[in-house]
Order: sequence, then C-alpha cells, then structure tokens
Amino acid sequence: MLLTVISILLLFGLGLTVYLNNPKSKANRIYFILVVVGCVWIIANYFSAYGSSANIQILGSRLITPSSLVATALFFLFAKNFPGETPYTVRDIIYFAPVLLVCLLS
Repeated sequence: MLLTVISILLLFGLGLTVYLNNPKSKANRIYFILVVVGCVWIIANYFSAYGSSANIQILGSRLITPSSLVATALFFLFAKNFPGETPYTVRDIIYFAPVLLVCLLS
C-alpha cells in the first residue's frame, strides 16, 4: 500500500509540475491527463488485487482495461504533439475509433 501511494504521489506531482510550468501548451495538458489516467490505472490495479470485498475487486478489474486504452490513446497524442504543436487529422480520429469501442464494451 505504501509503495502504491508513493508512486501515485510522485507521478501526480510530476504531472502537476509539468502542467503548471506552461498550462497553455497542448503537450503539457495531454501529459497531465495521461498522468491522471496512469494514477487511475495504478489505483484500479491495487483494488483489483487487494480490494476489501469482491465488489471492489470486480470494479478495479473493470477499470483496468479502459484506463489502459485511454492511456495508450493519450500517449499517441502526446508523442504526436511533443516535438511541436500539430493539428489532429481525420486519420487520427479513425485510429481512436477501436479504442473508444473497446472502452465502451469493457
């Protein structure tokens, strides 16, 4: 539990530091959202393994897949925008269609 809390606090602190450095930058905003989703993923993994009841463990298990898929999509956006601010195209949105579909199904 202590390692989980430490990793969440360090990760969130890093994301908040990056965001507060330049809140108007698209790459910094995407990175901060990616960090928040990563924290949700860590919490979901913890509760799926060490939940106090079966309902908590099932809820944690159900949050793992959507959070990891959203993190993958956000990492794609971050990698696309990191070198320079680039606009999104229709092709990028088509890449996200399967991710959104799997998130809705899980």
